Amino acid sequence: MYKIQEDVDKLYKQYGYKDFWFVDSLINGSMKQFEQVIHLLDDLPYDIKWGGYGRTSKKMTKDLMKTAKRSGMNWLEVGVESGVPKTLGLMEKGQTPDVIKDVLKNSYNNGIGFSANWIPAFARENSMDFLQNLMFLYECRNYFDKKSITDGENLRFVSRVNMMMPVEVHKGTPMDVNKSHYSISNHKFIEDWVSNDYKNNVLNRNIRGHLTHLMLDVLDV
Repeated sequence: MYKIQEDVDKLYKQYGYKDFWFVDSLINGSMKQFEQVIHLLDDLPYDIKWGGYGRTSKKMTKDLMKTAKRSGMNWLEVGVESGVPKTLGLMEKGQTPDVIKDVLKNSYNNGIGFSANWIPAFARENSMDFLQNLMFLYECRNYFDKKSITDGENLRFVSRVNMMMPVEVHKGTPMDVNKSHYSISNHKFIEDWVSNDYKNNVLNRNIRGHLTHLMLDVLDV
């Protein structure tokens, strides 16, 4: 952990770098180490800005996010994907909608930009799941910036929902190998995967994507 502090210190003093982007797949894959990094960066005698890719966790409390902000953290990109417990379980996210909401709230209230990657339609999603997803986004609407906000002399990273393309089934992935678990048919519909009952198809997924985008536009998210 001290190596990170040393590298940041060296880059700042030798080259004047003040903005850092940690490109690990998860900067908080270990919450214990994540907390150590936050405190080490908070100990630096000058101001920096930093962020990276992470995941939501119940340990990302308002107090921790306050310290993270003070250390220079100004953005976090997370694969939220869904607000439905069933879908999060199928994705093996190890998360719950309530935990996601709390991290969103704690990030927003401390001025940390939050980019929530979102998949508008997933395997085994039904109409009620889709509506539940829309309700989740509606309930979280106030945790996404409606406009750019300045943070001192710096422009704060804007919190947003990053719409992903409708999910694809790639060869060799769990959704391909375990089709029965995801209720995916061995047949295709318009050259794309389809559920066993044909209700989850490429047309349906694209429509749900557009409807989700429309709702976010209406909410000015």
